[in-house]
Amino acid sequence: MSFQPDLLKGKTALVTGGGTGICRGLSLALAAHGCDVAITSRKADHLEPTRREIEALGVRSLAVPADVRDPAAVDRAVARTVDDLGRLDILVNGAAGNFLCMAEDLSPNGFGTVVDIDLKGTFHMCRAALPHLKERGGVVLNISATLHYFGTVAQLHVSAAKAGIDALTRVLAVEWGPHGDRARSHRGHGGRAAAARRTREGACGQDDAARAPGGDPAHLGRRALPLLGRGLLRHRRDARGRRRTLACVEPHGRGMGHGGRGRDGAVVSRAHAGRGRRRPEPAGAPSPRYAPPTRAGDRGASSGWPA
Repeated sequence: MSFQPDLLKGKTALVTGGGTGICRGLSLALAAHGCDVAITSRKADHLEPTRREIEALGVRSLAVPADVRDPAAVDRAVARTVDDLGRLDILVNGAAGNFLCMAEDLSPNGFGTVVDIDLKGTFHMCRAALPHLKERGGVVLNISATLHYFGTVAQLHVSAAKAGIDALTRVLAVEWGPHGDRARSHRGHGGRAAAARRTREGACGQDDAARAPGGDPAHLGRRALPLLGRGLLRHRRDARGRRRTLACVEPHGRGMGHGGRGRDGAVVSRAHAGRGRRRPEPAGAPSPRYAPPTRAGDRGASSGWPA
């Protein structure tokens, strides 16, 4: 689908986390359609390259270092956006933090940090932006995820934060609707199918992913290795038997997004993974078993999936 290049001409957007990743792409897309864009991040060096890219598209841009966990810093970022760019029509909340950690190993500080960035940061931005959004009927887009729908392993903290963002967005849509404001949340497409990619690119980092052809565990970031050892990640092979990607495996052996086997050993098709629809298993095919680790960090556990 394509839009008129001047669709957002005269509008101003503020994008948190806009210097890198998904929100960098969103910032450039808004600018490509005529929108002036202010971007925030904790570190200024993340912002300047993207600011220059935005301005190269023929619109105004502003880079504002700010930590969304700090309400005072958020207030200053919103005020500067309005002062320099004249108005605020669109708020995109994309600042987020994440890392892989099993629930039993998650510290209160680690849990709280992610909630502070993702959930409380979203609230701080919405609260500060509301007076300006009300003037013309603005739009709030909160970046969420599907992690909390499936009980994603090693993602308890992020799942809790994103579930809170979804709830927050629903309430804002109801309360702010009479002002002409719209609030929506966007959940990254893929759910289970994106679990392996999130593990390699998100938790391990882009640099580690770039050095991990075929998902070789020797090249993975150290934070992915505990999941391999516990049988919660497995390798998938292509037609030539080469290891190509990683897939997450739930405790009962179901693959996340790439098809797998249910508790009774039936094969779950790729299209219906996790939805309870199964196709008959070939005669004589072995039924995998999941052996839970006997203690934390036990690398002898196996998911039962063939190598």
